[in-house]
Amino acid sequence: MSGGYGIGWRFQGGDQFSRVVDPSALEDTLIDGKEVCDQFADFTKKPDYIMINLSNPADGMFWTSPHPALDNLSPNARLTPKNDQLMSFIDGFKDIERSCKDMKVLVYVASEGPAKLKHGCKRNSGCEARVAAWKNYVAGIPEYGSDSLPNLKKAYAEIIIGHYAEKFSGKIDGYWFDHCSH
Repeated sequence: MSGGYGIGWRFQGGDQFSRVVDPSALEDTLIDGKEVCDQFADFTKKPDYIMINLSNPADGMFWTSPHPALDNLSPNARLTPKNDQLMSFIDGFKDIERSCKDMKVLVYVASEGPAKLKHGCKRNSGCEARVAAWKNYVAGIPEYGSDSLPNLKKAYAEIIIGHYAEKFSGKIDGYWFDHCSH
């Protein structure tokens, strides 16, 4: 990316996106990557990359793409969307007919994960119950057997990131892991 420039574009994960766009919506409103790409048509120099988020910005609890371990995990919020926001965006953005097909797509991930290892639950309503649900899920898997810090980190990498790495293989060009010491 040296010598180039890019643009970051953020949207909310889980049920938070629908509540922001249309609080009465029963289903997720899909992000149209084609519309975002078309906005670059008038740029004198098109960006070299766009960074979009897989998890919420600075929040590893909510995600922009369904995940089998997270879809029904929370007792009080949907952590993933019903429709695949991220895949919808990427498919439209990288459409072969679009001028963005050669732009790199980077994906932002808050590496604190659903255990909220960096930010904790200071300002999030219902956060403690969601963190407890994730810890119980991890502890209930024989391979991990407890919710110790090393097990939470390993489960996050293997279960969450591993799934998304396979799912988006060949569709994205790289990841940006925020606050990686957690």
